[in-house]
Amino acid sequence: MPLITIDAARKHLRIDDETDEIQVYINAAEEYAQQFLNRRVHELTVPVEDETGIVVNDLIRAGILLILGHLYLNRETVTDVTVNEVPMGALHLLQPYRIDMGV
Repeated sequence: MPLITIDAARKHLRIDDETDEIQVYINAAEEYAQQFLNRRVHELTVPVEDETGIVVNDLIRAGILLILGHLYLNRETVTDVTVNEVPMGALHLLQPYRIDMGV
């Protein structure tokens, strides 16, 4: 089960369609957050074999949504414009749950 549903993503992005396209950005945002955290984030429970896993909470969800918004807004290849990095707000929300250095 994804950490962010398509409906939640659509509400956050304030769009009504493009469901298939959004799933790619949801997956990327979730993976980016988990790489930054250097741990897997689970929806309900952490499997016994995942010693560093964590259950998603509202701060982690908010961080993923901020990353999602950034990826969706900047989804085109840019050549003449300054490219922005992932917003610091997202990383600040995730930082308390980060272990080691992550990516």
